[in-house]
Amino acid sequence: MDVELIEIQDFLARFPPFDLLPADVTADLARSIEIRYARKGTVLLAPGDQARFLCLVRAGAVETRDAEGELLARLGEGECFGVRSLLRGGTAYLHTTALEDTLLYQLPAVSFEALRRSHRHVEYYFGAQAGGSLAQAQEIGRVEGDVLGVPVATLLGRPDTSKNRVFGRFG
Repeated sequence: MDVELIEIQDFLARFPPFDLLPADVTADLARSIEIRYARKGTVLLAPGDQARFLCLVRAGAVETRDAEGELLARLGEGECFGVRSLLRGGTAYLHTTALEDTLLYQLPAVSFEALRRSHRHVEYYFGAQAGGSLAQAQEIGRVEGDVLGVPVATLLGRPDTSKNRVFGRFG
């Protein structure tokens, strides 16, 4: 595999939800990534634009603002934008601008959709960013085996010792 592709694969493997994917899947994603450089001040997405990629900030920073100009988020290395647009039909409705010279990894919408369909944890991770309700998140949890009602210790496969350590002196 090309050195550049290995670097992209290693980068993806450092950040959720890509960190939970098998190595062969991140290798396939790395091959589909398009690299984009944006100078400080470049408008990356504007309301009405067609969002064609899930964008991951590789280096630099971007900010997202609503139609009234209110700051919604500042994103840095390993963070994504364009998710809501892709999950809501592909039309952007927020302003996203490079705060500094920025390097982006762009995952084509088709690849993003295939990833969401084939890896439930990716759907769950990005589903919250689509602006869904708590009821929708709980429904996803039920489909996954109702993980929202399972103690963390059970999910981690370890006994729950937190009560003894943290609250033992007070109870």
